[in-house]
Amino acid sequence: MRYKAITLIAIFAGALIAQTASPRPGAGSEANEAARLLKAIRADAEQIQSSADKLERLAQVRDTNWQNYDQQWNAIKPPQERIDLATQRLERMKASLTPAKRQTLDQSKQDVEAIAGATHDLWIRLGQSKIDLKAPAFNADARSLGKAARDLIQTTSAT
Repeated sequence: MRYKAITLIAIFAGALIAQTASPRPGAGSEANEAARLLKAIRADAEQIQSSADKLERLAQVRDTNWQNYDQQWNAIKPPQERIDLATQRLERMKASLTPAKRQTLDQSKQDVEAIAGATHDLWIRLGQSKIDLKAPAFNADARSLGKAARDLIQTTSAT
């Protein structure tokens, strides 16, 4: 089950890379593209925040199992990868961005790094052979992921 999920994530990430690397016909100016990317980042951050909140709630349910956590992990990782790709595209067009969008990009990079760190920590905890789903550290990771996602939503909403 775990290997299937990893394989599916790898395939999905490859498709996203191919999709975002190719130029879109009629995409418009870079300003429009930057606005679209920031909007997409915000939407992905909202998905991550929702799943992080669900992870926190799972820690309070007595009969929850690993599959419930794994399901939320599988809902978190694809948006996190899309955020990374969109941030990379914005970084490549940084010179042509308005000062406000450049500032938003710079501020959002810290939030993106916090999301990446929190998803990594969750992945490490979920991958342990003897996982304690009720451990305070697990719940803390979910909270920090939710906070980073909320910060990113706030940052990208400013534009």
